[in-house]
Amino acid sequence: MNTRIFNDIKYLQLANENHLKNKSLEDNVYFTLRDIFANVSGLDYCMEANGFNSKLTNGIYYEERKDFTYTNVLNDKTYVKELSVWLSYIDKSDFEFEAIDDADKEEKKWYFDTRNLMKFDDWWLQFEELKNLIREHSKSFV
Repeated sequence: MNTRIFNDIKYLQLANENHLKNKSLEDNVYFTLRDIFANVSGLDYCMEANGFNSKLTNGIYYEERKDFTYTNVLNDKTYVKELSVWLSYIDKSDFEFEAIDDADKEEKKWYFDTRNLMKFDDWWLQFEELKNLIREHSKSFV
């Protein structure tokens, strides 16, 4: 779990740089699911996030991409509906935060030197936007 509280602000560590989510809906889904995997407290959520990403990428991780194309699964009614429902179950309470004590200098240094740090409330707003995009996208199959 990579979630922390420092100076009363909740942070999570992004799995990859946040701007990568802006390229396409597939990228937004993929990198958000990686963030969930890296930060959520429940093992079931981790496994589900990986399952959705595996179908989206044919099991090819970002670090292994060369000539890469996402699968067409975001045009599959069943996948999109299942993803939409699953995302709707994720709640802020599914993320547990550990406070960083001022006395714990090494922990604080490691965590705050990371380039992929984001305030949880900002990340959550992006997550809510993605849930709405997926929900709207699922309606296009009706």
